[in-house]
Amino acid sequence: MAPVLLAIVAVVGIVWLAFAITGAVFSLIPTLVVGLLAGWAASRLTGARLGAGWTVLAGILGSWIGGALLGWLGGVNVSGLFNPLQWVASILGAAIVITAVRVVARPALTGASRPRFGPL
Repeated sequence: MAPVLLAIVAVVGIVWLAFAITGAVFSLIPTLVVGLLAGWAASRLTGARLGAGWTVLAGILGSWIGGALLGWLGGVNVSGLFNPLQWVASILGAAIVITAVRVVARPALTGASRPRFGPL
């Protein structure tokens, strides 16, 4: 009886873990979509030419920064995939991130042709 009960508990645990991992992976899809679109729009606004990975990263960081700034300045909750304020905050935050990275990684003022830091 004990081995059967142990096998049932193990199967339930494995199935639960599989669903938990799958849910975590699928919950990242809206974040990546918002990050990609917000990063793309911000790169168009700033004139930056970014690769897909950096566009998504700038968009995700921008979503977080823009939402935090809007919440801090205006006390507005901007969560939600279909909230227009979330998109505006994400794009503005991504533009802030892109501008900050461009300022930090610009070529040195001494006339060197390479950036101060490694490639972004």
